[in-house]
Amino acid sequence: MAHVPCNGCRACCLSDLIILHEELGDDPETYKCHGELVGGRIIFFLDRKFNGECVYLDEHGCTIHDRAPAVCKEFDCRLFFRATSRPERRRLIKEGLVTKAVFEAGRKRGGSKTEEQR
Repeated sequence: MAHVPCNGCRACCLSDLIILHEELGDDPETYKCHGELVGGRIIFFLDRKFNGECVYLDEHGCTIHDRAPAVCKEFDCRLFFRATSRPERRRLIKEGLVTKAVFEAGRKRGGSKTEEQR
């Protein structure tokens, strides 16, 4: 797991869906979450506050950092930015799956691509 220099950034906690991955050790029974039927199976997502923030986010940051879901522990906005093309990023933002702020955070923290990679 790479250290991401978040420096107080919470872009990925503010409005992106946080999926629980049981195959990676996440136990939905230990989180405030809800399940949705997706492709014939139930996928669990952390609950959100009315304003879209993760239910576990407060003014000091993540309140479950020591037992955060696998995706939270492993997410690196820089790698995510690099792994997606500009059209893919636009599509994900348009579909409401990822916020522009997450991609901006990744770019800002060192995810910039060379012209060849775009």
